[in-house]
Order: sequence, then C-alpha cells, then structure tokens
Amino acid sequence: MVYIEEQSAYLQQLKQSDMAALLREILHAQTGIHSLETHDANKVAINLIICVKTGNKNDAELILKQFSKRKITRENHWIYDNFIIFAIVCAVHKFDMPSDWIKEVIDLTYSNASLTDKRIKDTFRNILNSNYGSKGDFHQISLVYQYIAKDEKPNEARMNEMYVELWEAPFPFADDNFLNVVSLKAIEIAFAKKAMLSPHDLQLMNQFVPVFKKRAESIARVASRILISVMTLGSFYLLWLLYNKSDVYPLFSKILFFILSISGFGVSILWALKKGLSTYIFKIIKKTFGYPKET
Repeated sequence: MVYIEEQSAYLQQLKQSDMAALLREILHAQTGIHSLETHDANKVAINLIICVKTGNKNDAELILKQFSKRKITRENHWIYDNFIIFAIVCAVHKFDMPSDWIKEVIDLTYSNASLTDKRIKDTFRNILNSNYGSKGDFHQISLVYQYIAKDEKPNEARMNEMYVELWEAPFPFADDNFLNVVSLKAIEIAFAKKAMLSPHDLQLMNQFVPVFKKRAESIARVASRILISVMTLGSFYLLWLLYNKSDVYPLFSKILFFILSISGFGVSILWALKKGLSTYIFKIIKKTFGYPKET
C-alpha cells in the first residue's frame, strides 16, 4: 500500500532535482510556458509534454523535427532516460507524427535493458501502435499517456487489475523513478475513475432518481391524506361520544362540537397539517430506501 508519507518524501526528493519541472507537468494539471529549445533533452521532454497537454501540434512538430536530426548512438545519455522517451512517445502518437526514428531509439537500448526496463519499452511500443490494453506491459504508463493526451479509452479490466496490484504492492514499486512516478499518477487517475459512474450507471441513475422522487412524493401525499382522513373521522367520533354525554358536560360539549365539527374549523386545522405530514412521510421513505441527503 502506498502511504502518503512515503509518497510525499519520495516525490519531494525528486522535486529537488533537475526533474522538478517535468514532474509537475506529468503529475499536475497546470502547464508551464514551453519553448522551442532543442539543445537540452530534458527541456525537450518538458516542452513536448506541455504541447501534448495543450494540443499544440505545430510547436511539437517543430521541436521534434529539429531534435530528431540528432545522430543516435549508444553514447547519447537521453536514449536511456524513460522520462524523455515517454515525452517523445506522447507527442509522436498524440499528433500522429512519423514514429520510425523513436522506435529505432527504443530498439537500440532494448537488448541490454533489464526486465523491468524492457517491459517499459514494450509499453512505449504499444502506445505508438495504439494498443492500450496489452497484458504484457505496464498499464499505468498507457493510462497516464491517455490522461495527458486527453485520448482516454479506458480498459476497465486492465485498470482494475493494475489498481489492485499497485495498491497491494510495497512502495517504491521499482528501482526505476519513471515507473514509480507514473504509477503514483496512475493510482490517482484510476481512483478518480472508479469513483465516477460509468455512462451506463449514469444513465440508469438519471432515469431512476426522478421516477423514484416523483413516486415517493405521490405515495407521501396519498398517505398523508389517508392519515388526515383517519384522524378527522376519529376526532368526529370522539366528539360525537362527548356530545352524547351532554348530561355530564351539556354546554361545553355542544360548543366544542359546533366549533370543531359543524363550523368546519376543526377540519381546517387537521387538513392544514397535510403538507407538513406529506413532507415528513417523504423523508421517511427516502431514509428507509437509503436515498442520500441532498445539499
């Protein structure tokens, strides 16, 4: 389980490095101001992520057109940086740009990579091929790409499987900072999605709630009228009994009978309670069936 203290301490340590700006763009909704800088690979990654989040295809193309002219060799440090490769993959796939050169970069480092890193690179390949639900990759990477690129095609089964796996795993999840960061973001995304209703559930709820409230209000109105009627008849019956005992309370019983029955004053008092009683019964019905309180 990912404890907040562990997560905060881990991210705080990374935020004190030169990765801080890139982490902000991956983990948070806010976007910085990008540039067309192509000399520094880290800045290229930041700029590309911002372009993806803001849908700026033109600037992303300008950046990658210049950056892709670099000669790719095993001595280039950036080809081993999964943050940088992820940013490039995001931009290439989001804006449907040629992907052969970035696939070559991935292939160049694949053979000597660790098992974890190979699986990360397999995920990059799957994203480039629009395969977001492969069983063999790290689904959290695909999920974060979809979130950043606003290209969300959720695979419910894979997301739930990933969520449970990460929630039960000790933290940090791996020796790879990139995988840890995207995993934390993926947990947040999955949690938010799991808390939301599916389109089908939302449709059912939109259909059920108005019908339930309408019928509950009707039942409450009918029940309140029945109760008021019973109370009225009961009151008249008691008054009639009292009236017949006029030998005990001759004047009092006649005056009371007149005020509360013949004049209609008593009936008016009882029926004035109908609205309040209906509201009370409506609340009882909602509470009985677990209807949530409305704010």
